[in-house]
Amino acid sequence: MVQVATIPSVDGNKLGSVFTIGTTDSNIDVTLSGLGITGGSGTQVGYFTNGGGVFNKGRTVIKNSRIFANSAVYGGGVENWGTARLVEARSPEILPSGAGRNG
Repeated sequence: MVQVATIPSVDGNKLGSVFTIGTTDSNIDVTLSGLGITGGSGTQVGYFTNGGGVFNKGRTVIKNSRIFANSAVYGGGVENWGTARLVEARSPEILPSGAGRNG
């Protein structure tokens, strides 16, 4: 299990998605490893916010990370419109995040 005190956290400060990947070019490979991802409020798409912690349209691997306390209408923690893989993620490393419709 990832030790919370030993990983750096990236806080979105409720200013949108903490990480927005592949929105201008979906032909991108990204690995997020060993991070706490928190405080995201989502990326506006039409009338709704998407992906509080991570809004992905590329190819993303999330490894050994903790996603918590994010919010969005769709995908409070992660909203995936591309390819996403969770590696070495064990409960409770992806904790409930607020989502109005889909988690």
